[in-house]
Amino acid sequence: MINRRQFIGSAATAACLSAQQNYEWGGPVLDIHLHLRPNGESNLAHIEGSGVTRAVLLTRVQAVAQAKDLAEKYPGRFVRFVSADVTRPESVGLLTQAVKDGALGLGEIKNQVQCDGPEMKRMYALAAELRVPSRSISEMCPRLPAMPSSTADSNASTPCSRHFPGPRS
Repeated sequence: MINRRQFIGSAATAACLSAQQNYEWGGPVLDIHLHLRPNGESNLAHIEGSGVTRAVLLTRVQAVAQAKDLAEKYPGRFVRFVSADVTRPESVGLLTQAVKDGALGLGEIKNQVQCDGPEMKRMYALAAELRVPSRSISEMCPRLPAMPSSTADSNASTPCSRHFPGPRS
């Protein structure tokens, strides 16, 4: 298993080896938050226009084929994460298949569910089982009434973080 730092380091290293060596920013730039655009070419135009070496496509499961095609068309420029509606029972199977088909992680998961609720616990367990990182947006989670809003995002998932500490090498 790899942790987030190892993943980003590996992706940056791969970008160094596979991309052009004349870097606009003095070294490789990894965009870890690129939402898949409907027009595949606009994804490439975006990263080239901003000097990005490689990007992580955050893809809904319904568009996984489009993201896979884009990554194959431009080798070394894109990798992909996949997300699904975690409130639906078929999400585990869809996400599992997407990882088996080449997605490197789960995310961006941003359903209106509790960060420590049963839906997210299934996703944390799935990420651990598949040995991939997961990315969620905690500000999408409902606030706990007893928790001040200034600390809700940083503390809401702490018990889950201890139970599902993430991929390890």
